[in-house]
Amino acid sequence: MSAPKELILKLHSIEETLRVRVEVDACKSMAQITGYIEKAWPQLKDEKYRIYYLDDSDELCVLNELSVGDAITLPAKMMRAGDDAVPVLDLFIKKEIDRDLTSPREVNPSARNLARRLTDFDYMNSFDDAWQLVDSMLATGQDLDSVAKHLETRQDRKQKSVDAAPQEPPARGVKRIASEMEKDSSAVQPQVKTSGKVYATTSDGKHEYHIEKRVKSEKEAVDTMVDLLTEMGFVESKDKAKDLVNNLVGSGEDLKRVADHIMSRAIEQENDSPLALRDLDDELKLVEADDTARDFADLLDDFGFVGSRDAARELVGSLMATEQDLGSIADHFMRHARTRSLKGTKKVADAQKKAVGDAVAAEKKTAGQTQPQETTTA
Repeated sequence: MSAPKELILKLHSIEETLRVRVEVDACKSMAQITGYIEKAWPQLKDEKYRIYYLDDSDELCVLNELSVGDAITLPAKMMRAGDDAVPVLDLFIKKEIDRDLTSPREVNPSARNLARRLTDFDYMNSFDDAWQLVDSMLATGQDLDSVAKHLETRQDRKQKSVDAAPQEPPARGVKRIASEMEKDSSAVQPQVKTSGKVYATTSDGKHEYHIEKRVKSEKEAVDTMVDLLTEMGFVESKDKAKDLVNNLVGSGEDLKRVADHIMSRAIEQENDSPLALRDLDDELKLVEADDTARDFADLLDDFGFVGSRDAARELVGSLMATEQDLGSIADHFMRHARTRSLKGTKKVADAQKKAVGDAVAAEKKTAGQTQPQETTTA
């Protein structure tokens, strides 16, 4: 197949897309290509911008004097044999961020702290991605400190869950199971004989709770544990509760430890405020139920700003939990995002154009509603 003589430059900006049919020989240098771009958008003559293209692996590459030869010949190479259509080269124009405009965020401790948390806690893929979200939050007047604190609290809870995971107990000789203790009511361990109580103490940060029951023997202590597990809904039946006690309890000290943990969990559940959205599941449900939240999470995931779909939803859930203006953040972010996603570049351009188009349409609608209406009289 002979080399094509013509090429279509498909120029993508945030606002619009323009197709330009050119002679291949007339776009072999950066000066020629930038000439077409600045004819399409004269305002770019006074601004710094970079040009990107997609290679044969769908990777986003910088277009410059070194790569222009590859970019120009690539569309024809990727066409099927016998296809006589004019090759199309997609070029993406991205304005460079003015360093003077970005300097305030660098000296803003709240911005730095939130960007670091977003990266350290594996919400955003890179520090640059985190800064883009922080920039949008700064531009729309959000409370960065409350979001950072919320993320820290959630991370602490996750870590505590990991630390509280059951570990293999050290060998302490032969453990007596609950059924053996039932048969021997006199088998009272020193800890139980001394205190005569099964008790649990916990705190929710404001109030301290102390729950206790006086027992006469280890058998009664075991029975109490079985009743606690069953009545609080931790197990389906007393038999399963007894099996659980068999695996956990070997002494009065164990009884105290397990009782303390059970009562702490029960009180924590009772005092878990839905208004504070401390439960991650509640936050994720809110994301799924809100169109703006769900779309923003999908955008973060699809365009490669976050490590996973779950991370995107957790992050958006945190913004909702701290009562940030999610619509404003999403709109600003969509307009200004710079993605390094290898396969999401076209989607970014399309989404950004849609956001601009929606905003223009809304402005026109508002302007139309505010115009005085003519009245006629008979």
